[in-house]
Amino acid sequence: MLHTEFSELNKYSCLLPNGDKVCEALFALRSAPFAKGRTDVLGAALYVNSVEYDTKSLDASVLEVHKDYIDVMLILEGEETIAVCPTAGSGEAVKEYDPAIEAALYKIPERLSLEYMKKDDVIFLFPGECHAPGCDTDSSHKVRKLIAKVRI
Repeated sequence: MLHTEFSELNKYSCLLPNGDKVCEALFALRSAPFAKGRTDVLGAALYVNSVEYDTKSLDASVLEVHKDYIDVMLILEGEETIAVCPTAGSGEAVKEYDPAIEAALYKIPERLSLEYMKKDDVIFLFPGECHAPGCDTDSSHKVRKLIAKVRI
């Protein structure tokens, strides 16, 4: 996991396959009017989901973990907390790995880290790193964000 600011994104593009294309896509979509949905950049190798939702309590969340994709999340509006665990299987499985959603789901364990995200924060979540985005520790917030899905 790597948590940084949008202004620093180019510095870390070397950590990603097609890192230059990830940066270009996020910059372009950040500058454009927001529209929910998927934007294909390099087909299944790189695409960006534009999402909007209300955050929920940690108790109402589940951890997800991916095998084939790095998530690069950029907060456009709002704030959220992302719960992170370093290893898959650190909690009780809710759903075994499903290729259709490219994730396995786990209950929230006692041991985890919380990453506070605000506008223009970026987080890289690598395969095998359990994470629960969309959480809030006090009250619900509306969030708009971009999620670049980068195949490894």
